[in-house]
Amino acid sequence: MRIRWHTSTVETAGQSTWPSLAFSPSGQPAIAYYSSLNSALRFATLNADGSWAISTVDTVGSDCQPSLAFRSGRPAISYRVGESVGWGALKFALFTGGSSPWSINPVATNGNASSLAFDSAQRAGISYYDPISKTLKFAREGSSGPSTWVTETVDPQQYAGVFNALAFSSGDRPAIVYHTQFNNDIKFARFFGTGWNTNVVRDGLNPNWEKGLGWCSLAISIFGTPSISFTGPLKNNIRHAHDTSSSGWDVSTIQTGITSSLAYNSLSSRPWELGIAYTTGHIVLAYGRSYMLRHRLVDEAGKDQLGNFVGPFELPSLAFSPSGHPGISYYDTANSTIKYAAGTIVRVPLDALVDVLDSLMQGLFQATRRVRFSLGRQRSSS
Repeated sequence: MRIRWHTSTVETAGQSTWPSLAFSPSGQPAIAYYSSLNSALRFATLNADGSWAISTVDTVGSDCQPSLAFRSGRPAISYRVGESVGWGALKFALFTGGSSPWSINPVATNGNASSLAFDSAQRAGISYYDPISKTLKFAREGSSGPSTWVTETVDPQQYAGVFNALAFSSGDRPAIVYHTQFNNDIKFARFFGTGWNTNVVRDGLNPNWEKGLGWCSLAISIFGTPSISFTGPLKNNIRHAHDTSSSGWDVSTIQTGITSSLAYNSLSSRPWELGIAYTTGHIVLAYGRSYMLRHRLVDEAGKDQLGNFVGPFELPSLAFSPSGHPGISYYDTANSTIKYAAGTIVRVPLDALVDVLDSLMQGLFQATRRVRFSLGRQRSSS
């Protein structure tokens, strides 16, 4: 298996941070991002000729940290509007077309660092950090649509959720991975119908565990299995946590890096494949089964054909197209540009044999984990 990459520049944005990538049901890539040059939340879609169609969604005074997702083929964005970073109102924009193409509604008076997702009924949910109460909250779209929102506190711990990511699991139950700044924990919360069940993936006070530094990403497979990527403190390494159910969270180190984004392949024939895009001066994609990821360079910091310096790169957003090919949006700090890398996966006959070997190794890996977990429980009880 090989991945061929084609990179392009979306727009010179000036100051920006985390562009958010999503694919439409037809496979068209779309990116939401902040542009300080335009003082605006911008939305870009890739045309068939390779050019980008760019428009302004809303005027904003500072970085709005957008989160993009599609509802019934229409793009939607959660974002913050405020004059200073970290403070402002949380809003929800839905593309409706016409002369005023975006319908914008308030979600919360105070909100920051949001993550948007839709359940199977296309009802919106948004996780976000409330800078006033300093807690992680979750807002669900009301029965009358995005004009009303029902909000609840997920974790009352102070400084919980400064970084967070939302996804819906089976049964349309929301799940959130988040960072608690107070203890540097990485935590995972899942709604069970009447409240939130929270467990610690990495305990920042445990001397035997690495702390989490903040940035985190969440993806849930069609089997309901959550996977998490987050930044660890040891040389800023990218960590991957996979829920094994029977033996808790299995945490492994991917590679040295700072920020990451992960997603499962959207193809129903390959739902076990996971990708983690991360930054380590350049952009790298670790791709394969969740326990056997292979590293592939996407875009390396250096000079272009004109001799202009490009990179280093930051803040990737990874998504898979409906046809199962990866796309990554990211920020070029040297040129203040939003960039996009389109990946084409080329499979070879040997991949079928690799799939069989991977399945056997997965079974052995899970069996070993269960034995270790059982032995660990026996030691702790003796």
